[in-house]
Amino acid sequence: MLRKDRNAPDSTPLAYHKQHEILLGMLLDERKSIEIIKEEFEKNSLKWNDKDSYCFLQFDFKTDLKSTSYSDMQIANIMSACTEIIFNYFSENNAACLIKQFEKSITLFLMKRFLNEQSLHTDLTRLRISIKQYFNITFKSVSSYITDTIEKARENSDCFFDIEDTLFYLLNGEHIAQSERVKIKKNHIHISQDCKHRLYNHIENGDNESARKVFCEIKEYLISQKEPSIHAKLALTHLIDDIMTYFNLYIPSESPLYEFQKELMIAEDIEDTFSVFYAFTAAIISQLLTVKIKNSDMLIRKALQYVDEHYAEKISLEDIAKYVGISKYYFSNLFKKENDINFSSYLNKVRIEKAKDLLKNPGFTVSQIFYQVGFNNQQYFSKIFKKYTGMTVTEYRTK
Repeated sequence: MLRKDRNAPDSTPLAYHKQHEILLGMLLDERKSIEIIKEEFEKNSLKWNDKDSYCFLQFDFKTDLKSTSYSDMQIANIMSACTEIIFNYFSENNAACLIKQFEKSITLFLMKRFLNEQSLHTDLTRLRISIKQYFNITFKSVSSYITDTIEKARENSDCFFDIEDTLFYLLNGEHIAQSERVKIKKNHIHISQDCKHRLYNHIENGDNESARKVFCEIKEYLISQKEPSIHAKLALTHLIDDIMTYFNLYIPSESPLYEFQKELMIAEDIEDTFSVFYAFTAAIISQLLTVKIKNSDMLIRKALQYVDEHYAEKISLEDIAKYVGISKYYFSNLFKKENDINFSSYLNKVRIEKAKDLLKNPGFTVSQIFYQVGFNNQQYFSKIFKKYTGMTVTEYRTK
């Protein structure tokens, strides 16, 4: 069993960990020969044999330590204590480890007899319980393949770096072993046009909850792909670009909304990433609402002018909303609020007024008139005419 000689020099915890950090760095440095590493093991009274099993582990505490309630000093103290807890746990359970703490994560090379996935799961469960009792925090973790020689473990270190990135997608308290890792697909991350258009509609309608549901779909897709985290972040920054471009009529080119892209790129995990997106959605909905309220008079005047010039043509709510540059949902509500009448009723009213003027000219037949003012059906025209004038077309013309 690989064990540290208790009587070896420089065996204080600080010196001991420093030596471990150096050895761990050498193991992960492919430029260092195996012979040199063996010599360093012997200098530090660590035995090199084939009776143990080996794997790399990464512990990530970022999720619980990202709270602003912790000062930098408190985080440093907690991480130092967690490093000691992990190191002591394995030492007391007939194992040895090389350990290094950096910021809010801990990397460890575990050397233990009878090590397997089941025993490792037990170890991690006990460590979570212990750390939870002391600090009320937990971690997520990944482990490399368990091998029967240090040489094999070292050969797999590159793969360990690949799986380490999987931490980005894990929920707090979860663990994934390299043996469980789905082979990286190296696919291009593609957020569908359907998702984008639904997002555009929900944002334009001010429907934050529906937008969040689409974001949940995108998040599940990214988790299923498990592409390198940088690829996921870049795909999402491009999505922000697409959203901002879609609404460029309302968003200035120097908008602070672009700052969300910077926040997204430094997000530490998938949950943080989408928290940024939720904040972005709320911010752009607020921005759009502010701009639309300020420009509502202009938009309505533009719509009224369009109707006055094109009443004889086929005009739908979708057409006029697209013309003024807003969604039909928003336009419909805005138009009724500003004019105390819905758009279809207003359009019919304009057409009837135009028809009344034409009916004064005996040179036009009723069949000519209803078509010239935008109606396709004479019976429907007659019905709407009576609704707005209280008279039939014949009664109006002969009065």
